[in-house]
Amino acid sequence: MSENPFEACYGGPGSPVPQPVLNNGTGHFEDVEPHPNYNFITGNVPCYDFNDPVALNLIKEQVPVILRGADLVSSAMKWDLDYLSTHIGGGRFAVFIRNAAADRSAVAQLQSSSNQSQSCQPEPLHIFKYFDEKKLAALQEKSTFQSTMVRIEMTFQEFLKRFQGDRSQERVYLQQPLNNTVGPQIASDFIQFNWSWAAEHKKEFNWGPLTSNLLLIGQKGNITPCHFDEQQNLFCPLRGRKKIILFNPDNFPYLYPYPVHHPNDRQSQVNLDNPDMGRFPKFAMARAVQATGK
Repeated sequence: MSENPFEACYGGPGSPVPQPVLNNGTGHFEDVEPHPNYNFITGNVPCYDFNDPVALNLIKEQVPVILRGADLVSSAMKWDLDYLSTHIGGGRFAVFIRNAAADRSAVAQLQSSSNQSQSCQPEPLHIFKYFDEKKLAALQEKSTFQSTMVRIEMTFQEFLKRFQGDRSQERVYLQQPLNNTVGPQIASDFIQFNWSWAAEHKKEFNWGPLTSNLLLIGQKGNITPCHFDEQQNLFCPLRGRKKIILFNPDNFPYLYPYPVHHPNDRQSQVNLDNPDMGRFPKFAMARAVQATGK
């Protein structure tokens, strides 16, 4: 193993950055379309059998790994859309929405408020760029920032109807905490997750308390742009595939994050599919690894 635990994984120097809080994401994703061949990807996240000592040592050293044959959420492997529709309950769940008509309206309002004569285009409809509502409110009249994504709470049946709708006009992405809003059968499945594994290794891995458990349901082709999570993640895919690209924290200056007080804080300004090297020349130095959850 490399003396620097990041070097073998990312192809460059780096040092672990402590992220003391654990976040367990459980996901349902459709098969994703092929991605471009990014020339900044230098390798793949290593894959090991669950509880392989080598894998556990890498996790301890803050290196991402894929755990093959993990039983962390085996009680949720039956969670397809039909099962969730029957058992998730009648509560209201958090859904992020991108809508083509809303995008056009936001762009028109931005051009009007800033007196721009040059046309500008919203990001593609399948891009879900997070924004901080509190930071947006703090800006008030000081900024022309317009988000093209909205968060709406709706029933699971309402979500399914939009999920199955015309994706050229609207995209949806459910991100719901698993809490007391779900039905009793989902709660029972949730209780049967392998919590003992997380509790056993939490201190060893220098993880903090478990703060959230998210059910994620995305449509084919949905993309969350490059961003920094404030917690450690255990990502457990249940259906479909999701491609994940990871940058060593040493790449921070090459990714041009938004300013701290910007509503898009914690995200990169660089479009990985079509980077503007004139604006972001240091991105040429960025290096990443990739993984596919399935």
